[in-house]
Amino acid sequence: MSTTRPTLADLTQAGVTWRKSSASGANNECVEVGAAGSWAGIRDTKQAGRGPVIIVTADALDALVTAVSAGNL
Repeated sequence: MSTTRPTLADLTQAGVTWRKSSASGANNECVEVGAAGSWAGIRDTKQAGRGPVIIVTADALDALVTAVSAGNL
């Protein structure tokens, strides 16, 4: 993938594998993340792959997870 922000199709073509948070409960209120190279996608689990995807750099996703885990968000 190039350095320009990819599309969902680009992530899919790159072989992104979506994974659900291990902290998610039975009520399905969580997000899934998938990474491909230096990019990552974030989507709503309830949408089952049909909803919108937020595409960010892998570094931005790492910073988000760190902030949430530390209780800063």
